[in-house]
Amino acid sequence: MKRILLLAIPMAATLASCSNNEIGESNNLLGEGNKPIEVTTYTPRTTRYFNATEATSSTLTEQGGGFSLTAATGREEYIFEEKLFYANAQGSKCSSANGEIFYWPEEGTVTFYAYAPMADGTQTDDPDICTLDAYNDVLYVTPDGETDVIAAYTTVDATETGGTVSLAFQHVLAQVQLNVSRNATGLPENAVFQLDSISIYAATTSTVFLDNGSISGNSSISKYFTFYNRITGMDKPIILSDNPSKVATGMLSAFGTMVPKDNPTAETSCPIAVAYSVTIGASTRQYVKRGNINLIAGYKNVVNITVSSDKPISITAEVGEWKEGETQEIAFNGGSGSSAGGSTFDANGHEYVDLGLPSGLLWAKTNIGSSSPEGYGNYYGWGETKAYGEEDTSNATNYSYTATQGTATYTKSYYGWETYKYCDGTNNSFTKYYSSVDNKKTLDAEDDAASVNWGGSWRMPTLREFQELFNNCTRERTDDYNGTGVAGFVFTSSNGNSIFLPAAGCRYEAGLDDATVVCYYWSSTVSTQNALLDDALAMLLASDIQQAETYCDRSLGIPVRAVIKP
Repeated sequence: MKRILLLAIPMAATLASCSNNEIGESNNLLGEGNKPIEVTTYTPRTTRYFNATEATSSTLTEQGGGFSLTAATGREEYIFEEKLFYANAQGSKCSSANGEIFYWPEEGTVTFYAYAPMADGTQTDDPDICTLDAYNDVLYVTPDGETDVIAAYTTVDATETGGTVSLAFQHVLAQVQLNVSRNATGLPENAVFQLDSISIYAATTSTVFLDNGSISGNSSISKYFTFYNRITGMDKPIILSDNPSKVATGMLSAFGTMVPKDNPTAETSCPIAVAYSVTIGASTRQYVKRGNINLIAGYKNVVNITVSSDKPISITAEVGEWKEGETQEIAFNGGSGSSAGGSTFDANGHEYVDLGLPSGLLWAKTNIGSSSPEGYGNYYGWGETKAYGEEDTSNATNYSYTATQGTATYTKSYYGWETYKYCDGTNNSFTKYYSSVDNKKTLDAEDDAASVNWGGSWRMPTLREFQELFNNCTRERTDDYNGTGVAGFVFTSSNGNSIFLPAAGCRYEAGLDDATVVCYYWSSTVSTQNALLDDALAMLLASDIQQAETYCDRSLGIPVRAVIKP
């Protein structure tokens, strides 16, 4: 069965049906057993930083607002639902806010869902920061930029428990600490650097899959979170020095896991804008520098920003567990999205279009496999580099399937799990890009259809780059692009340049579906939106819906539009 899921519409329905304000009567199973349920909690030790509200073990106490707890024996079969609990101290027994006692059933398993802050608690007045969908083992989080969210999930066999369930809470947002310094090399001693604002463009919602611990920042809907703004009077002026100043901390949506790992692979690239001025004597110049930082949910992400006058921004970002971690180097482009001088790239003879995007990213003029903008080009399974009708001797799954059909061949002509390269014939037998196999979330260059087929510096776009295209261009559907009779979408930027994406549809099993009607284009990012984790993210364009982020079966044959970064 072909599966292409649209993110925005079903999510809205889910959130509406799971609002804290619409909780029905609990199915309280009092009396089914004679063993009281006792709860203890644990939260990782954390260190408080600037203005972000960080969750600690004290958050779970009555003074901290407590936490929400739900216990279920099956789908919509609740012992209790969304009850406010208080912890006395870390590791000690907890109690419900109104003194109720709940009992274990005689047999079977009980699943516990917990999170903080709870809307009924005192930590926040916003009832929409957390929304639990216990039926699907999902917690939706809408961050306000300041409030930390912690969650816990566990399943206990009622016949084996001693009566106590221990809840180990983990952080589900990315903590961001912003440190800023100046580089006044070559400037007079009286040069004064003043910080004006710092904003990060991040997803407005996170989806926490409680059963497997994966966290997805839903970047189809994003906005700028401003963490420092002297201009509006929200913050006091900061005069920058050669030593980093701690400006602010915040909590943002990002990809990651509830349990931090030594070498995290899931991360979210977020645009950042830093505004500042440099005054020398009576002369003042204003600057806005833009770039990207990588954030990982469940980790402390320390961003060290160094600004100069007419030079590109220099940034180092320390990404680690909530307390400490590894260091990564991140290079920002300077100016208002312009490329740093002297950078080079290899287009390997293929044409590109400069849309004036903030990141400086350039988009290919044609699909991979086409010589013209209106050509459909090739269709690829996600992570496959050989197209429809081409031979791939490394795809043993395809060979095995065709052998069962009477003619064994390495040539790809059927798009389904039976022929997908990185599984053993089903969508629950992945051999690569899967949490229990390698936990990779982004294609390796050897599996990137753009990198392999076009060479040079070309690659497939990331989800964030699709979002950048949406945010910085107008898009218009046409049924007759430049008199060719080909339908698709034209993306036009403010600099007047444009690209055309033909509605090439997708290949499913032996057929071509939705041609002339829908544009599908692969990203290089795996999806964590469904429990099976068998999808990859793509862009979808149709007359009635356009989304930078949707998710499709990896086995589908979908076109690729390449990108290149100066």
